[in-house]
Formats: sequence, C-alpha cells, structure tokens
Amino acid sequence: MALHLYYVQFEENSGAAMDSFPGSEKIGEDYATGMTLRLKPFDGLDVHLPFVYGHTHLPSDTMTSQSGPFKNMPQDTTNVTTESRYYLGFDSRYRIGNTSLEPTFMYLLGTRKFDSASQAVTGVKDTSFNAFFGTITVSHTLGPWLLQGKYVYASGSKANDDINNRGIGKRADVKYFGAMDADGGPMWQEWFEILGNSEVDGTSIDTFERMSESGGLDRFGWHEIAGAVEYKASDNLILEGAAGGFWTAQTPGCPAVLRVGSTSGPCNGDDPDAPEGPVTFRGEPRLNFTGGSRYLGFEVAAGARYTIMPGLTWTPRLAYADFGKGLNQNNRRAMDAWLFVNRVVYIF
Repeated sequence: MALHLYYVQFEENSGAAMDSFPGSEKIGEDYATGMTLRLKPFDGLDVHLPFVYGHTHLPSDTMTSQSGPFKNMPQDTTNVTTESRYYLGFDSRYRIGNTSLEPTFMYLLGTRKFDSASQAVTGVKDTSFNAFFGTITVSHTLGPWLLQGKYVYASGSKANDDINNRGIGKRADVKYFGAMDADGGPMWQEWFEILGNSEVDGTSIDTFERMSESGGLDRFGWHEIAGAVEYKASDNLILEGAAGGFWTAQTPGCPAVLRVGSTSGPCNGDDPDAPEGPVTFRGEPRLNFTGGSRYLGFEVAAGARYTIMPGLTWTPRLAYADFGKGLNQNNRRAMDAWLFVNRVVYIF
C-alpha cells in the first residue's frame, strides 16, 4: 500500500491589482490538490484510487485556460466566474499468466458558477458537472505476438445544452469529461495517428488536435472500439499495427454557446455580435457540424519500431482514416486522410 499526496499551483491571484502592466487582467487563484491510494491486494492485481479537487477562477489568459481544462473548448469559459471540480474513480490492472486486464473509471462532479451579468438575464447562478469515462484494455502475449483490444466510452454534452448560461438552448449539467490538464488527459487514442494522439496540426478543420488534446471531439464525448497487434521480428525490430472505429457520445452540432439568437440561429462565424469562435479560411464556423451523425469514421495504422542503438529508436508509421458524417462541417463532406510519419526518438 502507498499513498501519494500532491498540490499544484497553476497561477496566483494577481494581475491588474498588482499593476503587472497597464490594463492587465486580474488572473485567478487556480490550483489542484489530491491523493492517490495505491493498493496491491494480492499478486497480479494493482488498484489505484485517485481523488483530485481542482479550482479554476476565470477569466484567465494563462496556464489554466490555455493548456488546461478549457483548451480546445471554444467559449467554454463564457459567463463563468469559478469552477470547483472533483475527480474520483479507479485505475486497475490484473495480470494472470500472459493476459492482462486493465479497467479504468473516472467520474467528474462539481459546480460551475456564472457571472452576475448572465445571472441577471437568465436567473441561473450555477450548474453542475456530471460526467464520466470508462475504459477496458485486454492484452495477451503469444510468443513473439502481443494482441490488444480496447473499449472506451466518455460522456458528452448535447449541442443544444446551455452549459454557459447564455440563455440559448436547454439548461443542462456539464456532461463532457474534461481533465484538469488537457495535455496530460486520458490517453485512450494512443494507437492512432489521425483520429488519435498524433501531433498533427489539423489546420484544415481543426479536428486532429482537438481530438488528441481533449480526449474526445470537442464537448460531444467519445466512443471507441479498437485493436492493436505487435510482432517482435528480432531483438531490434518490432512490427505493429492498429485498427479502430470511432463515434461521439452525443451527435455533433454547432454548440449552443456559439449560436446567434437561438438554437435555430446561425452558428458563429464572422458575426461581430456573436462570441468569438474558430473559423475556417473561408470565414465559416469551424465547429458547425452538419452531418447529423455520431459516426466519426475508422482508422488503420501500421509501422515499425527499430532500435538503432540503446536509447535511439526509429519509428516510421503510415495511417489512413475514412472520416464519417459526424465530421461533416458547413454542409461539406469531411475528406478521407492519409498520413506518413517518420520519427527518430532519442532518450538519454
């Protein structure tokens, strides 16, 4: 048994009041604290029980909003003053012979409080977090072969859910799961390059980065069934491949926070009266999903890991993704994608 306690200060409650620079914005007192209880009841079973409390104070233009829970969630801080988040669940692994089972479950609860201006309009002071994700990975070693399978489900909010107190859409709990630090969030897409955790810059439709950072597609959640295989051809060479299908938990659409006037109004693009939102090079709203489907597509990827010398590895990879209707935007079909990655990694 082991117990880990931790405290992380994201930013100090300073800014304009401290005259950092003329006109500077007062940033929040943002921090996270928690514990992880690590148990090994018997040989082969490891159970970790994490608990995290996170506090964010908005508005903020620094770490918490730029690389934390609001990264790649456009306008998610709209009308928000403070958030109190609680994360609890379990992360476990059970090994029996050549087989390993790894189930994980995390639940997010807490409160999102809104500013006085929006309260005066809607009469709503706050809303609750009610989100979760669950995964299970099964792996089996058979001689030089490593066979793996994975199932993932992460809850999501509906497009018309008013989770930012704009008075547009239906008042609802925040049902999408967001980690305290998006860069260190759930890594359930690690086998994939395009619909996964690749460092690809998705400037065309901004979906590659969005999915990799937040562990889902924007605020609509995630649903994944995938498999992977590795073959140890020699001491220095491993051949590997993966295939998977991807869906969202809720049907993607233009988020209510980006709508103009009502849920039937236009999605934010260049409208000067609408909240600032991401747009394409055509000036069209990048998050105006119009496919009416939860299906995001499938991906197949294959590659190799060749150890040139201790610490130096060459990892070329080829991937193909057939995008589904869930990624259609502005009444245009999302095109399929090919990707070749040639990485050389040196660890010292």
